[in-house]
Amino acid sequence: MFRFAFFIAAFVSLFAFTSQAQPYYKVSHTSGTQTIGTHAVTVTATNAASTYSPASCGLAANSYLVAQNNTQLGYKYAMVPPVYKVRFMMQGQNMGEVVTFYVNGVAYTLTGANITTPGACFLTGLLIAVSGNLEVNTGAASGNVDINTTFPIDSVRLHHNGSYSLGGIAYEFYFADDTVVTVDQPYTDTLKCPGDSVHVAFTTTQPMQAGNVFTLQLSNAFGSFATPTNIGTLTGTTNGTIHGKLPNVTPGTGYRVRITSTNPARISQDNGVDIKVVTTLGSIFAGSNSPICEDATLNLTASGGLPVTTFTWSGPGSYTSSSQNPSITGALPSHSGDYIVTALTNGCSVKDTVTVLVKPKPAVPTANNNGPVCEGASINLTANSTTPGALYNWTGPNSFTAGQQNPTIATTVLAHTGTFSVTASLNGCTSAAGTTNVTIKPYPAVPTAGNNTPICAGANLNLTANSSTSGVTYSWTGPNGFTSNTQNPTIPAATPKDAGTYQVTATLNGCTSAAASTVPAINIVSSIGGWASPSDTVCAGSTVTFVVVPTNPGPTPTYQWYKNGVAISGANSTLYVTSAVIDGDSFYCQMIAPNVCANTLNLHSNGIKMHVLPITTTPSIDISSNPSTPLPGQNILFMANVSNGGYKPTFQWQRNGQNVVGAIHANWSTSGLHPNDKINCIVESSDPCATPKNAYSDTMVVNFPTGIEDINKGESSLYPNPNNGSFVVYLPSAGGYVSIDVVNTVGQKVYSVPMATGTKLEVTLPASVANGAYMLKLTTNEGVQSIPFTVSR
Repeated sequence: MFRFAFFIAAFVSLFAFTSQAQPYYKVSHTSGTQTIGTHAVTVTATNAASTYSPASCGLAANSYLVAQNNTQLGYKYAMVPPVYKVRFMMQGQNMGEVVTFYVNGVAYTLTGANITTPGACFLTGLLIAVSGNLEVNTGAASGNVDINTTFPIDSVRLHHNGSYSLGGIAYEFYFADDTVVTVDQPYTDTLKCPGDSVHVAFTTTQPMQAGNVFTLQLSNAFGSFATPTNIGTLTGTTNGTIHGKLPNVTPGTGYRVRITSTNPARISQDNGVDIKVVTTLGSIFAGSNSPICEDATLNLTASGGLPVTTFTWSGPGSYTSSSQNPSITGALPSHSGDYIVTALTNGCSVKDTVTVLVKPKPAVPTANNNGPVCEGASINLTANSTTPGALYNWTGPNSFTAGQQNPTIATTVLAHTGTFSVTASLNGCTSAAGTTNVTIKPYPAVPTAGNNTPICAGANLNLTANSSTSGVTYSWTGPNGFTSNTQNPTIPAATPKDAGTYQVTATLNGCTSAAASTVPAINIVSSIGGWASPSDTVCAGSTVTFVVVPTNPGPTPTYQWYKNGVAISGANSTLYVTSAVIDGDSFYCQMIAPNVCANTLNLHSNGIKMHVLPITTTPSIDISSNPSTPLPGQNILFMANVSNGGYKPTFQWQRNGQNVVGAIHANWSTSGLHPNDKINCIVESSDPCATPKNAYSDTMVVNFPTGIEDINKGESSLYPNPNNGSFVVYLPSAGGYVSIDVVNTVGQKVYSVPMATGTKLEVTLPASVANGAYMLKLTTNEGVQSIPFTVSR
């Protein structure tokens, strides 16, 4: 005798099946219907079924014994709704026994993947017989048999194939509450014509995986799904309704439908009742112009090649119509839904369904603007619809369009005045238009600005403005802080500080024109003054330049000189040069100045009366010096004696033909002259009529005499004197030899040169010769000469 047992992995205290995705539920062997998980399980005994209490490996008491004497059937387990996974936990000891599994009443062919041996207490020894049944090939064999299908299991049982008189197979039965697809009940749509729509509602016990596709399948006329026909699909993971179209199949009374899934792969039970398909001559198709927007006309159409006698439409809101192609004007969102058309032909009611969507329009937007504004300013348009997510579209004057909710016209023109409309759109539906009226106010015409200038200081300045736009107000600004709101203001007693640019604008209805400008000319009153150059007193025959200097003569003055009241021909500038002047002549200049003041000015310069003096004197000068024969080191005073020099003559002393700086008086004193320097003086007479003006003195040649009675005068000299101990002795000739002796004031000789020749002797005294007065003695063949000098280092 050997025993098998079937058990569920959820009981992990007995069996370590923790890797299963769903829990397994154990089913007891009590006859009747039990509610286990989400399933109603009906247990039915077959033949002489009995229970058995195995002795080992944890099988519960009263495990079922499928084979005791001869071939027997075990209990039958029926699941509503069906399941996709079942498990048998089996236990036995005898070899050679074979068990067949019946699923949905049909023998099920096993594969090696169905058998597992979980748990330490179980021994191996289960295998698959060539027939696809389970066979025991060793003693004490045990294990699990799992049956996982893609189709629903609505019943399962075991059948013992042996003929042992004493034997039996013990087992326990479990099922997994896996994801199951079931057709909703009751299913009542059992009369169909070819071409009819088929709508099947279904339920899933658990959600499918992402990407799952449900398929509606049709059997043949006898209810077989051996070669099903797919008539509709739906992508989803949970409950729904699949809509399909019944093909042009052979009429019959046994058609059924079922639903399959792809992730995971499942097959539902069929709809549970037969569907009768009757004969028609064609099919009908329901159509519409959906989707449409609210307030549009919904057009329903029924078409096909049927000899239809009547049409009947039904739809949302108890809608009915007997027209073939009815219309609903002013459709509302409540008209959305399924519309079914039924055509009666040959006694067969042919139906088709069209799903209609009437999309609601967005709420009419409220439109506004920031007007009125002046031309050229920005206009801001605003719109708001209570429908979230709406898009906006604007139209308006001057070909304006915009796709923004709140557009802006940056620079407006008058043509933008008028009504602007805005609609809100959502999901292809457009609301009625909201409107707002925009007013663009024109600017007044730019005024023409003027003034009464040129004027002279002290006169009234009159400003004028005129705009071609009626009813405007004016605003003036100008120099010196001037403002006025008068159209034609006056500035009394204007001064030059009131000159400059004045601007005026015109305003109407809050809009101000561009500014116009006017620049008045406020001039200082012209004047003219003149004089004679070099003066109004001149000597006979002198050239006189008469000069006039005008003040503010304006842009186009003219001049005319007069002599003794008679206009001088060609004397028409600010200068008049002439030498034809006699004593007592009177001159003046006339200036005519237009565009300075309001009237042309006619001004006269002051009169210039001339005094002409006769030529009376000629200056002369001679010079002298003191001493008349100076000695070396002495200060020399030169003196000038002038005749006809006038009241205050001027002097310039010259040395060797060059002006001596600062020597500009009648007397000049100096001690820095060299032998043979040439001295003279120039005098300029202050008598205006002296001719010539300058006189030149004779020239004095400077020589230093010996100053000693036994020397031939003018023969020798010493330079410089005083000196720093170095000096030059000049001799009149080089005719012989000379000896040089230097003695001090007490007669002592301090330096001596016994023999020298030449006309220029350079002498350098020893440093031992102290500062003081000395005498140079020159001894030649012609005699002795003494020259006093001073040493000052």
